[in-house]
Amino acid sequence: WREAKAGLDRSLASLGGGPRAAHFARLLADVAPPERRELLRYRLRVLLDLPEPHRTEALAELDRALVEQRTDVTVAWMHVLMEQPNDDLAAALAVRMRAVGALPADRREAATRALDAALGDLEILQRVAVRDRLEALGYERPDGA
Repeated sequence: WREAKAGLDRSLASLGGGPRAAHFARLLADVAPPERRELLRYRLRVLLDLPEPHRTEALAELDRALVEQRTDVTVAWMHVLMEQPNDDLAAALAVRMRAVGALPADRREAATRALDAALGDLEILQRVAVRDRLEALGYERPDGA
């Protein structure tokens, strides 16, 4: 156990410190789309299976790291969420809306545009269902969308 922990600490130190979720977000931005979805699928499933309140806290930490990533990361995130049960989808969308709402106005618009682009990449029935959920949480489409 101590050897594994020491190895983890060395790896994290070589990444420059900071939260693991931020390192994961950078990794997602650097890998090809199929790998990105597989990594997200695995990580989200692990987090969604945690008991409360750890589940919400872990999802929020990951989302704070993901919310300002490139649009293609948000699109992959949305597609992976669509594979999850409805309760998990709803929980993750609520966390995302809180993460977007916590951003300063200038960065909030970019994050909202990325979310809108991710919605646009869904099949029409999925898009309508997710947009309804988001609007119930206070989502407003960006100007010009």
